[in-house]
Amino acid sequence: MELNSCRDYSINNCNISNNTGNGISIYETNGMYNYMISDCDISHNRGAGIRFYNSIGNVTSCSITENDYQGISAFRVSNVTIQKDPNTAAYYRDCYIANNGMQEISFVNSTNLFADRAKNIIVDNSFTPGTFDQYLVYCPNMEANRWLRLNFWGYRGNHFVAIMPPENRFYPECTEPMLNEVGYYLSPVWDPGVPRLVDPGNDEIVFQSAIDAALDENASLAITFFKQLISEYPESKFSSASAKHLFALEDDKQALKDYYQTEPNLHYNGEIDKIINYLTTHCNIKLGNYQEAISWFEGVISNPESELDSLMAVIDLGYIYMLMEGDDKASVICRYPQLKPKNMSEYETNRESILVNLFGTAENQAGYTDSEYNQQAVIPVLKSNFPNPFNSSTTISFLLPKDTSCSLDVYNIRGQKVRSLINEPRFAGNHSVVWNGLDDSGKPVSSGLYFYRLTTPNSSQTNKMLLLK
Repeated sequence: MELNSCRDYSINNCNISNNTGNGISIYETNGMYNYMISDCDISHNRGAGIRFYNSIGNVTSCSITENDYQGISAFRVSNVTIQKDPNTAAYYRDCYIANNGMQEISFVNSTNLFADRAKNIIVDNSFTPGTFDQYLVYCPNMEANRWLRLNFWGYRGNHFVAIMPPENRFYPECTEPMLNEVGYYLSPVWDPGVPRLVDPGNDEIVFQSAIDAALDENASLAITFFKQLISEYPESKFSSASAKHLFALEDDKQALKDYYQTEPNLHYNGEIDKIINYLTTHCNIKLGNYQEAISWFEGVISNPESELDSLMAVIDLGYIYMLMEGDDKASVICRYPQLKPKNMSEYETNRESILVNLFGTAENQAGYTDSEYNQQAVIPVLKSNFPNPFNSSTTISFLLPKDTSCSLDVYNIRGQKVRSLINEPRFAGNHSVVWNGLDDSGKPVSSGLYFYRLTTPNSSQTNKMLLLK
């Protein structure tokens, strides 16, 4: 089931299983009054259980189990709530996220993840250490602490009482963070069947009042509450989420753009500044200011803060080009015309390739340093290329734990091999090779996203890189 650029939606009482991709995919969909996925059984899909991308969603009382990838994954500026129905008793209409092939929940820093005091059951006690499957919750670029109190993580102590899970089940591997640390607040954990309360703060009360007004289809009151929260509680964890909800509720996108740009409480640090710049750019898209929007995303691609930013900007750039297809008046000057998909099918294929491979393969994810890898590696380790993105050449490094034959190949986004860099036996230890952007015929390849794959007799690992000329 896939939603693209929709508004309100409700997916209830569905059994979604055995699909070749994700169970549910929600892209560019920001509900004003309804954005609910409830009482669904989502299992045994070959992708993620649920994937969000620049969308708003509320996952309530769902069973999300044994999917090949993540249970729930959330990208870009998404607002995602995950909870048990708060009006039900223990063991009835639980939200159960368990035993998925990779992380149970995965999100990027710009996602507003709401699962605090939510009484979710998030477990996987048959995981493979050193892989994505090790992590119950995973954020590769987290810059601010997250609150996930009153959830059950599958760990019990004496007398079968629920206890805190170990830190290494989370990424970053930090729980109950101290000053200058970034991590997850988990305590108190929830013991199913045992009532425990944590009172909400004033900012959450205002936020929930805004949500309730939106659910009552009173957009003007909801907007007032969201702006009140931003004004009175700028450092609240609900501040950027309120800005996201404003995008869904406010019809006057020019007025909203002006508000985003001039409200000082939306620019007090770099983290929220990035989110607001992204939302401002989406106002430009809604207003038909495609040149401004394209220039902004091209700027991110050319000078990204992280590889993650550049890769998702490639997706967003393709999305704008697809929107322009139906606008006869649209005319833009673009720096990277080669990143323009030929059609919607190619755009969707490119988007899937990027998101599926966004964090690399399941191996080499435990966060060890190079020296620690040298001591602990029992499988080959494919490292990130440097620089990335790159202009003319980049260096690809890998570690072999023992003497073995290996191959290192480069593929384009369509899965076609463009260059074989190594195909020979290598000694144990660290190795590196430079790719100069040429194919096997010695011809320069075009700008775009490429994947490089290290293959040995017993393993295969893939990473991604972005060539910009």
